[in-house]
Amino acid sequence: MAERKKRGRPLCFSGPATGDPIRDRVIDLRRRLGLSQSALGQLLGLSGNAVKNWELGHNLPTGAALKLMEQLEREMV
Repeated sequence: MAERKKRGRPLCFSGPATGDPIRDRVIDLRRRLGLSQSALGQLLGLSGNAVKNWELGHNLPTGAALKLMEQLEREMV
């Protein structure tokens, strides 16, 4: 019997890398921070949909969001 999807759960990428360096970077950063898409978006001053669209490859992070992500990555080292 097929497993039913649970509503209200954050989108989770548990599979292999996508092969797109920007998408993989966003997914990796969010995972390492242990944040949902919504929480990372809020941290960056954006919506969770913005982060979702980055992870799906529909848009790319730019400007201030990209700089904040780079800063977060540096601080995690």
